[in-house]
Amino acid sequence: MRAAPPPLLAQLLAPIRRRWWLMPVMVAVILVLVLIKLNRDAAIWTAELQVFSAPAAAGVAPKRGIAGLAAQAGGGLAALAGSLGSGDSEAPFSFFLDGLATPEVAAQLARNPVIMHKVFASEWDVETQSWHPPRGVIGRVQGGLFSVLGLPALAWRQPDAERLRAYIADAIKVTRSVKSPLVTLSHEHWDRAFAGAFLEQLSAAADDNLRQSNAARTAANIDYLSARLATTSQAEVREALVAALGQEERSAMLAAARLPYAAETFGVAKVSRWPSRPRPVPLLLAGVLAGLLLGAALAVWLDRRTLRLTPSASA
Repeated sequence: MRAAPPPLLAQLLAPIRRRWWLMPVMVAVILVLVLIKLNRDAAIWTAELQVFSAPAAAGVAPKRGIAGLAAQAGGGLAALAGSLGSGDSEAPFSFFLDGLATPEVAAQLARNPVIMHKVFASEWDVETQSWHPPRGVIGRVQGGLFSVLGLPALAWRQPDAERLRAYIADAIKVTRSVKSPLVTLSHEHWDRAFAGAFLEQLSAAADDNLRQSNAARTAANIDYLSARLATTSQAEVREALVAALGQEERSAMLAAARLPYAAETFGVAKVSRWPSRPRPVPLLLAGVLAGLLLGAALAVWLDRRTLRLTPSASA
């Protein structure tokens, strides 16, 4: 009477038990590779800056009723309704968030050489104090890939405001909270101090850009209203002009004050205590698991290979 075959699980575990030493060996090999990668890769730090709508910004947007007064005053103030806005307008804070990656903001930041050298560090030579195309394997692989795919290789361009604008659009993450009025701006960089400083400088530049735009628009409105007021004698029209002029003067005062115009920061930028990339603990745990699986798979493969070769050897 034949003995019953061993269970399937026991058959699968048998080669692993016979060559159990393969698993710790493969774990050690993979952990060494992970440690080499961790030592070679530059640490990436994440900075976060929380911003909210500046209290003064609520009085900057055009008020209700200005367009209605202009309409009641007749054709003489038809342009006033368009220049001052009709009904409610978007709060300056919304324009602040959408304007972080505008050409004007990028041009202002691009005047700071420290920012340009940090953002495009791979293209800046400290010794010669000059820019150069990207060097190393990445640049050669990218050029070769473009050639293989038949794509035109874009000529290298020295970092400028347009390249910085593209960097801001890609590197700055905006997270809106549904539970609080705070909006979080986040930025990752290999320089821990620069990761937070760049967020603060970007926020200040975007706020200042809105301030300047509003100041120029307000000055033009004040000039227009003052000129019309000097040449208008109709009481109803003068009333509408005086009301509109008062609101424009208030807007000019808020723009001239050296306080946050559209967005105010909630404290300073905070940088994570540990690098966000690479993360050693998950990588090491993944390396242990991969080593165990690879060692077990190798043990099974060697066992089956031995079984296939045994009949031929005996023959």
